[in-house]
Amino acid sequence: MNDNIVFNEINRDYAESSRIMHLTSFVGDTSFETQKRLVKSLKRAKVCFDPGELYAERGLEALSPVLKRTYAFLPNERELRMLTRKGYKEGSKSLLAKGIEIIAVKLGRKGCYVTDGRENYLIPAFERKPKDTTGAGDAFCAGFICGLLRGRDLYVCGKLGNFVASRCISSYGARTGLPTDLPIYFSSSKPA
Repeated sequence: MNDNIVFNEINRDYAESSRIMHLTSFVGDTSFETQKRLVKSLKRAKVCFDPGELYAERGLEALSPVLKRTYAFLPNERELRMLTRKGYKEGSKSLLAKGIEIIAVKLGRKGCYVTDGRENYLIPAFERKPKDTTGAGDAFCAGFICGLLRGRDLYVCGKLGNFVASRCISSYGARTGLPTDLPIYFSSSKPA
């Protein structure tokens, strides 16, 4: 059903009441057009956007209406390269220049790269023997956004994303291994 959602089906008051609205890709054009209209209609809610390969294949120009309203962009390394034709550090710089405030690039077993243009961190992944990587990218986004909502700094947001993704891949399925609470050490700040 997500691939057929139209703008009039969205409760815009509910969407606007969010502090952060997280968007990711759907298959069809109908839902893509709906997301573009939703983003344009938002006045207060910040947009976090994980393009997935489906949207990354559309290219920067097609994603421009969403990207120009994006607060935090959360692609994986391949998607960022598809969009910018650059590695994750240079690709992140070019997207920051377009007005995105935060970039968090998922690097799989290498962890993540996070930057806001002033600070940047390559944060290693948590050591886990993966059983199933289904949902790991979404789990990273959930952890990262949780950090943003709790007012954590960029480094801690990246660690939270890596932590939740590591728990996800420790079990079969997209939700089974997800944590129900977060360790206290995630309230600490960036490395010395």
